[in-house]
Amino acid sequence: MTDRIVARSVDLEWREVEGELVLLDLRTQCYMSLNRTGAALWPLMVDGTDRSHLIEALVSRHGVTSEVATRDVDTLVVQLADADLLQT
Repeated sequence: MTDRIVARSVDLEWREVEGELVLLDLRTQCYMSLNRTGAALWPLMVDGTDRSHLIEALVSRHGVTSEVATRDVDTLVVQLADADLLQT
């Protein structure tokens, strides 16, 4: 897994809805939703970030352990990559 994480900026729309994020891939017309935690991390990925910064953000914002934050970040990144929502 790469340490540099950047959300795809082409053919992708997103909107916040009640604290969660709804993403629309305009190429496939598929929707994906991110819970509040994912929605909080998404702006960091739009700007471009690294894995360690995402982990630190979860630890500081939600008070979880680094192990839990690492697992959650890795799961989110894999899901976004599998949906082709990250730049390669």
